[in-house]
Amino acid sequence: MATSPSTEPQSSITSTTSMQPTISAISPSSAADAAKTAPLKELLLYYGTNRYELDIFSSPKAADSNPLYHVTFQTPQPVKPCVALHVGTASGPVLGISKHHHVTGTSSSIALGDPSTTENPNDFTWEMLERTDKSRSSYRFEMEVGNGERRAFLWKRTHTFNSSMRTRKLVDEQTGEVVAVYIDYFLKSLKKKKGKIVVWKSWGEEWEVMLLLTICSLLKLYG
Repeated sequence: MATSPSTEPQSSITSTTSMQPTISAISPSSAADAAKTAPLKELLLYYGTNRYELDIFSSPKAADSNPLYHVTFQTPQPVKPCVALHVGTASGPVLGISKHHHVTGTSSSIALGDPSTTENPNDFTWEMLERTDKSRSSYRFEMEVGNGERRAFLWKRTHTFNSSMRTRKLVDEQTGEVVAVYIDYFLKSLKKKKGKIVVWKSWGEEWEVMLLLTICSLLKLYG
């Protein structure tokens, strides 16, 4: 299901590290191994002022800490994104957006940067998040991770961490390694806590933005 990206110039997110992978020791080869492996990073997701917003904090979260990212969810419209990722707060710069193509959740278009800042949204590189099976248990996306290399990743359901249907592991399609996991606090979600993202391997800041946009797109679809 690989989809060729736009050939127009890419949007820019300034980063001195986004082109080089950062690895925490050894990436786990399975979700079971991942549960026993020290992570590179952990991010906590909290509901904002309502269920249409998320604040994302570094873990552990201090009482006076500020969010690293803010996520807004919108009802699908032709001129508005379904998901927008901001720096810090809702008034912060937009790092990327996601648009759903089908209410059935078969695919979404994702752009790094803010297409609303240009008259032609095609000036941005759009990647596809696509469902790979009828059961909606797996979604795939590709992106450039540096030096012209394109890499594919799969968000797959997993029950290694809890029994939530929303909990997913992110698998590097090339190596089969589990590089991250989203753990949904399905019982705690009635309160402020939404979930946690654990990262074992990173390809830089743009990859982290793509990770957040893709999992938040799935949260928009499935709660």
